[in-house]
Amino acid sequence: MKLPSLTGVVFTAWFAWTGVAMGADSNPDRDDFATANDLAIASMKVVRERKFLLDDAVRIRTCQQEIIDKLQADFSEALNLAKPELDRAVLLATDADDKQEVRSARLRLAYANLWLRNFYETAVLAENVARSAGANDGTLAEDCAFLSFTSLQQAFQSSRSPVGQKSQDLHLMIKAYHQLADRWPDSNKLSEAAMILGLSHDQEQLPAEAVGWYEKVPPSHPSYAFAQIRAGQAWMNAYNNASRLPVAQKPTPAQFSAWLNAAHNHLRIGVDSMSKEVSNDSAARELVWTKFQLSQVTLSLGHDAEALKLLLDEPNILTAVVGISDGVDGSEKDIRSRRIALEFHVRRFRAYMGLGETELADETWSKSIAAFRDSEITEMLSGLDRDIKRLGENGEIENQQRLRKSFEALQKKLAPAGKSSPDAGTKHAK
Repeated sequence: MKLPSLTGVVFTAWFAWTGVAMGADSNPDRDDFATANDLAIASMKVVRERKFLLDDAVRIRTCQQEIIDKLQADFSEALNLAKPELDRAVLLATDADDKQEVRSARLRLAYANLWLRNFYETAVLAENVARSAGANDGTLAEDCAFLSFTSLQQAFQSSRSPVGQKSQDLHLMIKAYHQLADRWPDSNKLSEAAMILGLSHDQEQLPAEAVGWYEKVPPSHPSYAFAQIRAGQAWMNAYNNASRLPVAQKPTPAQFSAWLNAAHNHLRIGVDSMSKEVSNDSAARELVWTKFQLSQVTLSLGHDAEALKLLLDEPNILTAVVGISDGVDGSEKDIRSRRIALEFHVRRFRAYMGLGETELADETWSKSIAAFRDSEITEMLSGLDRDIKRLGENGEIENQQRLRKSFEALQKKLAPAGKSSPDAGTKHAK
């Protein structure tokens, strides 16, 4: 029998379901699988009842914390008492015992380990049930294969995961994904697994690998728009992280351009897909923020008309997040809202300048940007100045020239109004 490619932490679980002794004390009253399994079932029933009460209390937001703590303690007590019974039932299983009952015993032990945060043990047991389940077991095999995958994902996310374990966890997750794909190539769970792998690679700052997984989510899946958005954000993270590198270590201008264009394409698909069906407030907020992010990318690429449409079409960041209608500058809102509103107006100013609509740019200045505090406008200009310098260091000359044009126009607006502008901005604008 071939051992799974999991490290020593999972061997206890492996030994349990292969019948290798785990050192449990012998008890002649329950030294057969059927008797031990009956006790395990009874123990697990108590565990599930207490978990139901705990979950129900957590869902009630008004439930007092001391009640939740007591229910958590009761659940943990029942779980710790049930664990030896579950172990014993699996240990005592033989080839002569009913295979379906044995699978059920292993699955109960898998869930107990999951709740105890023994994620590797859960993965091994669930994988075994997936391999042994037959056609008469319905979706049990597929469900257990996915449970094995998600258990490894939780091990990856676990704060208990030792240093250096993350890459191995990712490898095990990928292997579990392919095992799922080989047997159930049309399963919806594959898309969920691909999404999880994309997020996991994102977390490890591996944008190219993350995008590869996001792209496995098909257009028919409910998470397609979100997957495309995350793919675009992954490329933007790669772009932004590389921009902070010392000049000698920066990628080529062609690479920066490729990242920016890839980010645009994925974000555009995500926005268009999400716009067709905004199902709840959370999705609407996600759409608004993504449109705002995409407007920055489109401005950098010189797609000024597209950027303007993204900024002005409802729902937009100004009305949905800042909470003001178009025509109100937002300068009287809280600090966070003022920063968003000012950025919105500056992007609109830049789009009008790029389109040659100088009258509309002037109107944006006089009716919106000029209403903000001197310190806020100076801070905004300093940020633009840093962006101009960064674009030059990246070798993105066309992008730099487009931004410099708007920067110089804003500087000219500041002079007659008596507002200060950053000296560095003047230097970089020359």
